[in-house]
Amino acid sequence: MKSKGSVLFLPKGDERFGSSRYRCYQVVPKLRAMRWDVSFGYICRTKVFRGKLRFIPDLIRTIALIVMKRIDLVYFQRSDHRRPRETGFVFRLCRWFGIRTVFDVDDEIDWTTSHCARVLLEGADAVIVASHALLEDAKLRNSSVYLLHTPFDETIYAHLQKSPRKGVVNCGFVGDGFAYLGGLREVLRSLDSLDAAHKRSIHFTYLGSNADRIRSMLADTLRGVDCSIIGAFDWSNEARLAEVLTDWDIGLVPRRTGAKGGSFKAIQYLALGVVPIACSEGENLFIIGHGVNGFVVNKPDEWSSFVEELMDNPSRQIKLAAQGRSDAQQYSLGNYCASLDAILQGIICGPLASARLERVLDRRAD
Repeated sequence: MKSKGSVLFLPKGDERFGSSRYRCYQVVPKLRAMRWDVSFGYICRTKVFRGKLRFIPDLIRTIALIVMKRIDLVYFQRSDHRRPRETGFVFRLCRWFGIRTVFDVDDEIDWTTSHCARVLLEGADAVIVASHALLEDAKLRNSSVYLLHTPFDETIYAHLQKSPRKGVVNCGFVGDGFAYLGGLREVLRSLDSLDAAHKRSIHFTYLGSNADRIRSMLADTLRGVDCSIIGAFDWSNEARLAEVLTDWDIGLVPRRTGAKGGSFKAIQYLALGVVPIACSEGENLFIIGHGVNGFVVNKPDEWSSFVEELMDNPSRQIKLAAQGRSDAQQYSLGNYCASLDAILQGIICGPLASARLERVLDRRAD
């Protein structure tokens, strides 16, 4: 069958980086199944030495594909200000040779501080963001902006079933221990106010970076609660990550530095039947229905109040978890790729595909 077009992805990083794994690497197989020719160019950031050695050859190959017009569209993923000169040059090449471009801002909070990011934002044929706040910011600079939340892979999540709760309530946090340090401290202080009986019936798990600092904070802040820390983890193993989170009953989403980003943590929790308790900022307000599929915290002492409520009402927790699984389906990888497919066709084919694009995005909004 005839290809819809050729797309070159320039991801932020390798598969160890969550934003690239969820918004690039897991998306590509689906796009190929939809008859897109997809390949990868240079990677802005990698922790593997061999990957760093490949940057120059991959950059040269990327430039060659653009100059020879072997591709129809280049997909730029935000790069946290890495390789700005190279990325800016590649973007200008695309403009000179008539290659279409997409700029995926994802949930980047401080994109306005990067000149390269502003150039891409204003000049790209389409911009994709992961939150409503970024959507409004981006619309001030580009007329073709689309909101696509970071998706979960339903083929991995669907077969995972939660085991019935047996006395102890599993509560946890997954994420960057640096960006969420202040917010996590607020949560732990609130949980420390639980009475002794509730503390004996809860197990807290921390899964993320900055493990030594968190271990010290747990010892000082959350006394009388059984805790475990998972610092070393293969983040590229999405199936294993989903298995770990499935054992939790409650998932915490504390305040983080900056509030304009998306909330993939809340989406993960909902998709796995883990009831989210989240701070009242950013995309949490759009993803979580307070009292419907989780809770939104407005005051510091509400963290412990909502945890205690779920501990004392197992039937309510089960009801919220079931509703969360249902609500999360709109953020599935299949829906994400259907929307991205329509966006790409709209860019490459122009007005002929615009009607279909509007229909697909309208269905997602419903």
